[in-house]
Amino acid sequence: MRVVTRGTKLGLLEHRYGLIPDLGGTQRLPRLVGRGKVKELIFKAQQIKADEAYRIGLAEQLASQPPLALLYAKRAINTSQKPSVRDGLLLEAKSESVCIRSNDAKEAVRAFMEKQAPQYQGR
Repeated sequence: MRVVTRGTKLGLLEHRYGLIPDLGGTQRLPRLVGRGKVKELIFKAQQIKADEAYRIGLAEQLASQPPLALLYAKRAINTSQKPSVRDGLLLEAKSESVCIRSNDAKEAVRAFMEKQAPQYQGR
């Protein structure tokens, strides 16, 4: 069950910080709304309003996103329809461990703290 009120915004914003969504964001969400919509939400790191979340089943442009996180998120999402959620969650956790130590994640934090646009390098 998913409950939100009008005016609520939902999103998987981890890409803004050079990370991929974990805790099932790449594994369970595609089962609810489909791979295409999940890729759009994750790759663009955008928030959606409650009414749009309801419409799709949940009740910056790609070029500006961190390449490493895009790669790992895409891999994890593409495996989300496999029979075992456990395997997908393991892949998600391993991917996140790479992303969280990356230069892109450090760049995202630096840019956030300095209120600047991040300059990702894909490493």
